Amino acid sequence: MRVPHLSRLVVLLFLSWLLGCYLQQMLWLKPVLIRPADGALLNPDAVHLVWNPVPGEEIQYEVQIFQGLPGEVPATLENKEIQAPEIYVTALEPETGYFWQVRAWQEEKALRWSRAGQFKTRAYVPAR
Repeated sequence: MRVPHLSRLVVLLFLSWLLGCYLQQMLWLKPVLIRPADGALLNPDAVHLVWNPVPGEEIQYEVQIFQGLPGEVPATLENKEIQAPEIYVTALEPETGYFWQVRAWQEEKALRWSRAGQFKTRAYVPAR
C-alpha cells in the first residue's frame, strides 16, 4: 500500500530536479559577442555590434559601451529594450578604445552579462 506514496514522492523529486535544471540553465544563459572582433579598428560613426540571440520568448537586450573596463568606469552609452541581436552605434569619439557588453532580459528578468569585448575607433576624417 505504500508504493503509490513512494511513486508520488519520486515524481515530485523528479519535477523539483527538472525545475532546478531549468532555472539553472536560465541563470547561465548569456549572449556571445560575434562582431566586431576584439581589437578591431572601426569608424567612429558606423560601429555595428552583433551577438548571438539568446533562446526564449520575448527576449530583449541591453548593451553597454565603456571607455574603460566595465565596472571601473560608468557606461559611455547604454541602450535597453533592443529587440534584435545587433545594434548600430554612431557618434563615438575618434581614436578611442571602447569595451562593450550585452545581456538579455526575459520577462523583466536580467540574465548574465556577456564577456566584455573591445574595439578602437579611427581618427575622424572629414568628408571631401
